[in-house]
Amino acid sequence: MNKLIVIFVVSIILAVFLWQYVFLVYEVKINKKIFTEKEKDECVEISVYPINSFGMKIPFKEIKAMFVIEEGADAIEIIENDFESGKFKFQWKDKKNKVTIKIITDFSLFPIIEKM
Repeated sequence: MNKLIVIFVVSIILAVFLWQYVFLVYEVKINKKIFTEKEKDECVEISVYPINSFGMKIPFKEIKAMFVIEEGADAIEIIENDFESGKFKFQWKDKKNKVTIKIITDFSLFPIIEKM
């Protein structure tokens, strides 16, 4: 009986530890990739992903993100804007202009501003 209680208490403590430190969103990070496609010029892909308290990507979780072009909307052509998976992909029309993108997520206290 005592062994069963100890196993139960240890499993509850382990579950709380995993939930607090591994599966809760601590911060939101941005991953920016610049690449060239075969038929197109240089493309930029911005993706948003959750970080746990250990600084690692949270397993089995995606963040919904809204991407708003604040400045330079005429300098880019949007290829993909996926709210559900938090991905935004665009191609430059005019690379001389600057582009400012505001990224809004449920887990960010303030919007994230990305300037390119």
